[in-house]
Amino acid sequence: MSEIALEGMIHMYCRELRLPGVLESYQELARDALDNGISPMRFLLSCLEHESLNRKQRQLESRMKAAKFPVVKTLDSFDFALIPDLPKAKVLNLAESGYVRTRSE
Repeated sequence: MSEIALEGMIHMYCRELRLPGVLESYQELARDALDNGISPMRFLLSCLEHESLNRKQRQLESRMKAAKFPVVKTLDSFDFALIPDLPKAKVLNLAESGYVRTRSE
């Protein structure tokens, strides 16, 4: 089977199986695998990781759009100087949600 036919089949299956992350990244990952002697299992893992990250990003974007927030704000952009009594270290620690893992252990 020719390279063009193989690419066509990959595109078809990625669309059929709804794997846009794999479709978007498989060519670059395949070149990287060939250049660096990466095993087929590692190549597949890389494709699936890209798909997972792609889906999480799209879900986040979809939820943010559905929430209709006027501006996206994160703790990175929060100015702790505006509220001097707010303990920055405690807020950042709580944001990491380590207390949830500690409680469930």
